[in-house]
Amino acid sequence: MDKAVYAPSDTFRDPPFAEKQNTLFWRGATSEGLSRYGEWKGMARQRVVHLASNATSATAVPILLPSFPHVSANARYQPTYKTHNTPASLLPHLGLNISDIHIVSKIDRCWDNDCPAQARELGLSDPSDFQSHWQYKYLIDLDGAGFSGRFIPFLQSRSLPFKVAGVFREWWDGRVTAWKHFVPIDLRFHGLYSTLAYFHGNNGVSKKGIRVEAQKARTAEGEMIAESGREWVGKVMRKEDMEIYFYRLLLEWGRLTDDEREVIGFAV
Repeated sequence: MDKAVYAPSDTFRDPPFAEKQNTLFWRGATSEGLSRYGEWKGMARQRVVHLASNATSATAVPILLPSFPHVSANARYQPTYKTHNTPASLLPHLGLNISDIHIVSKIDRCWDNDCPAQARELGLSDPSDFQSHWQYKYLIDLDGAGFSGRFIPFLQSRSLPFKVAGVFREWWDGRVTAWKHFVPIDLRFHGLYSTLAYFHGNNGVSKKGIRVEAQKARTAEGEMIAESGREWVGKVMRKEDMEIYFYRLLLEWGRLTDDEREVIGFAV
């Protein structure tokens, strides 16, 4: 639990949500699995780095955005939302090129040509102090070979955590609620840019066959979720809460492995 901790300081401040940089931030390693024959192309960490760092490619990115309304001058305005298969090259025009998502230092857990292939495609970034996360509004959390240890520190901060759905059960499952304490992201990342557009807003665009209406940032909504998670984590996800959970887990494990398990236990 103490591998990654929330410890802001004068050097690494945690400013109010509205004063943070409008950036979706992540730094990490290629620790999800071994790759020798191109398996890395299906791994979540590599896929999100590829999605975030290829904004000049012709790849279409599905984004749910407000379209120009087709209403008469006297009609009440009702925004119409539509999923646009948006060329990634349009992300800067929409103002959605705000991701700072990178692999650090070197490519790990690879053999043969997969090592240089990942380095060429994904690029590498210098490591950063974990406490530098707090300067950014949006923090994305991804599992690796095991569960991520960053989620609780992210909740403790004034930033808004984007939690990617994982396959590992954790002790705090059921204690937090998506969209109330954090923002959920599907493992395919189909909704990543739609979610980012919802909170960050977009500049609007009318080119390459796509007409999208400008959308204001929802800073208040983002701050509300961030503060709700920050308050809640201090009540139900403390270290003593984890210890109580682990103690109850050991009691249940002891009962399951006891030869007298059918008769032991509390009875009235």
